[in-house]
Amino acid sequence: MLKQRILTAIVLIPLVLAGLIFLPNLPFLIITALIMLAAAWEWSNLMSLTSLRARILYLLLVAVSLVGISFTAVTWYAPAASGWWVIAAIMVFVFPQGKTLLQNRFLRGLMGVAVLVPCWAAINTIRAQTGGVSALLFLL
Repeated sequence: MLKQRILTAIVLIPLVLAGLIFLPNLPFLIITALIMLAAAWEWSNLMSLTSLRARILYLLLVAVSLVGISFTAVTWYAPAASGWWVIAAIMVFVFPQGKTLLQNRFLRGLMGVAVLVPCWAAINTIRAQTGGVSALLFLL
């Protein structure tokens, strides 16, 4: 298993770096959106969605959210995302007590949207700024 992960990293690291450094903003935005949609597909599995229809509906919800947040000012979504991460940190620190919240599929779905969508928006907002590629390389 470790060998497979190392080989995957050897292939993906140069691709990610090349995309980050050389792609224009729009293709980078589209590729990162596709990556987030792949992550949303996996998140739908974490939600215990078993039907293909339910998983596709969740994927569509995330896709619509990605489009929506791209028209939203960073001054609106950054505080909301930061607030979510404060809540997430509290949930981690008090984990055994808040375990029943995690059994609710709807809440798990909202958590996925709260994690994936602002992350995508932040990556693309940072990259579009002057020096943004350097900033993202630093964050990697």
